[in-house]
Amino acid sequence: MKKNKFILFIILALIVWGASLLLDYLGSFEPVEQTVTFWRYRYRVKRNPLPPTIDGTPLVMVALDDNSMDIINSSGKSGMISREIHARVIDSLTRRGARLIMTDFYYPYDSDDPVADRALVSAVKKARNVVIGTRFEDVQELDPLTMDLVSQRTVLPPYSRLDRVAAGTGLLNVDTRYANIGGVFHEALLGLKIGTVFHPSLVVSAANKLNILQGSVDGHLQLLGNNRSVPSDERVWETAGDSQVSGISARLDFVNPFDEQGRITAQEGFRYVSYADCLSDSYWAEGLRFLKEGAVVEAREAFKKETEYSNNPNDSAGLLVKLIDSMGASLCDYIQVSDVVSSPFRKALLALLQGEERNKPIQLGEQLAGEKSVVDGAVCLLAPWSETFGDLVLTPLGRMRGACLHANLMLTLASGRMLYVLTGTKVGFLEPFLLLLLLILIAWLLTWTDLRIAATVAVLIPICFFLASFEIFSNWGLILRTSTPVTALGFLVFIGTVARFIIEQKDRRRIKRLFSRYVAPNVVSEILRNADMLNMKGKKVEATVLFLDICGFTSFSESHAPEEVFKKLNTYLDMIVAAILESGGTLDKFIGDAVMAVFGAPIPMKDHPEKAVRCALDIRDRLDRYNRSLGADEAPFRIRIGLNSGFCVAGNVGTDARSEYTVIGDTVNLASRLESSASPQEIIISETTYSFLVGVFKIEERPPIKLKGKSQPQKTFKVLG
Repeated sequence: MKKNKFILFIILALIVWGASLLLDYLGSFEPVEQTVTFWRYRYRVKRNPLPPTIDGTPLVMVALDDNSMDIINSSGKSGMISREIHARVIDSLTRRGARLIMTDFYYPYDSDDPVADRALVSAVKKARNVVIGTRFEDVQELDPLTMDLVSQRTVLPPYSRLDRVAAGTGLLNVDTRYANIGGVFHEALLGLKIGTVFHPSLVVSAANKLNILQGSVDGHLQLLGNNRSVPSDERVWETAGDSQVSGISARLDFVNPFDEQGRITAQEGFRYVSYADCLSDSYWAEGLRFLKEGAVVEAREAFKKETEYSNNPNDSAGLLVKLIDSMGASLCDYIQVSDVVSSPFRKALLALLQGEERNKPIQLGEQLAGEKSVVDGAVCLLAPWSETFGDLVLTPLGRMRGACLHANLMLTLASGRMLYVLTGTKVGFLEPFLLLLLLILIAWLLTWTDLRIAATVAVLIPICFFLASFEIFSNWGLILRTSTPVTALGFLVFIGTVARFIIEQKDRRRIKRLFSRYVAPNVVSEILRNADMLNMKGKKVEATVLFLDICGFTSFSESHAPEEVFKKLNTYLDMIVAAILESGGTLDKFIGDAVMAVFGAPIPMKDHPEKAVRCALDIRDRLDRYNRSLGADEAPFRIRIGLNSGFCVAGNVGTDARSEYTVIGDTVNLASRLESSASPQEIIISETTYSFLVGVFKIEERPPIKLKGKSQPQKTFKVLG
């Protein structure tokens, strides 16, 4: 029976497994999986966030934020950002000791301001560590043969003079098109293959300069720190003629952008320097150069190039303008050119202006010259940060600025903490195989254990799998799909539990129907609670078998009407059956006017011989009392009883159409022979039964008798009381 149930549940498991994989292939679980991914990434950044450093030095966001835009706009340059601004920022970062500078800005063509273009080229050339952004574009070009506009998929480099002096170039495109389903950025672009040419992204180009990784012409990237390949996916974007465009992307890890209240911070997890600070440093350095040369008027003009500074006491350039106005040319005899703009410097300048430290300008210069810059040795990313640009993307952690994708990808590569997805890889079969094993485990539980335990454990399996996927992702970066397995496991638990309940209810009804006529109600209840004790195909049990026959009933039936015969027989049988059931025995069958009962099956009994003998004595006593109550014209009946103990086989005997529970074997046959050898009102037991009852009942030994089917005379005993 259990084998059939197990086969049924295995079939259900296979159906659920196949259906879940098909639904997963069709994308039915993607909305749920996306939500789970949100939770999973948030758990990871709280438990095991990506460190925002490269070789121990920070990655610094150089942000063109709203404050910087206000300062630039106040100078009369509203609506545009001159390349001179970017040049001054790069120059400031170079002076401060930046290790590498990446620009999340695009300079494809010469601008209308050649002076600004030259300034940017000069700053990049002087720095010698600036990686400039490029873009993949669909350019419309005129075909000279057909004179038709033709779409040309190409990567547009920076304008030629800038391209020549840049330390490297890389794609600013971060959208991987078909990888980030629903517009949520789980992956970022490592590069594009146009035909056979690989074009690296801005981050990959910068990582090459930092000796974090090396790449081949086919886009295969190798981490140098641990000599591992970068796990990536290649997807075809489009095909145009003979040219195929493929995007190569990698999973993003993230720094923790949340504050203690769970809100994304203004810096979004990164070290942060604003364009305003860098511009202040640039104009300050330029003004101090004039001061050192004694050109006070030129220094004042240099400081005043941004009018906002002269009115803002928090900007060092504005403070220096006031110092020049108050101290004049004598200032150039004391102050030194510094590489740092910092809060201590501002405080010192305020103290000088207020007269508190007027006699200590030399010490101030020495202090500034010895300070360490926040970007010294750091990798810097020039990034649009103002709300004006609207450069926001949706990530598993919420809306973040697009530059954060570049930064997080760089830190992912630098740390070597790559994220892996089993699906689609050479070992992708492990995920559906693991699901199949769990489904089979649930099928086994639903078959071989108690229903309540099976349902509880089966429910815990998908829950534990769900929670384990979070821990695995948090600690090892392995991404397991959870919506498909949890749905499949949960569905199998549901339908399996319902099926098991229906099957058990059907079995209970069948068992109750089968045994309620033969055993006491409390025994039926025990069988229903422990249905596993039944082996309907046959089970070896130790039991005592009782045979009872009514003496003289055949002659009585021949001389009386059938109605009276049946009434009389039923009266006697009611008393006999009541005694058997009250003693805990099982009524096996009626054989005409004879009765067969079993003690020890289907429910095992340790004292089955004693209970069987007590039942026999009780039956004899009941019949004696009944016989004494009969009238003078009513003939009493007497009985013969035989009992034998031993091993026999219990189970269902019959066909699929009709069967009954019974016991068979030599033990049963001997009990029947003992009953045949008994005299009226005698209870005869075998030697085996007697061995269990020494000292319990009054028993006398009879002479050995020869029984049919036995080669040797058998010892028999008579129970007296």
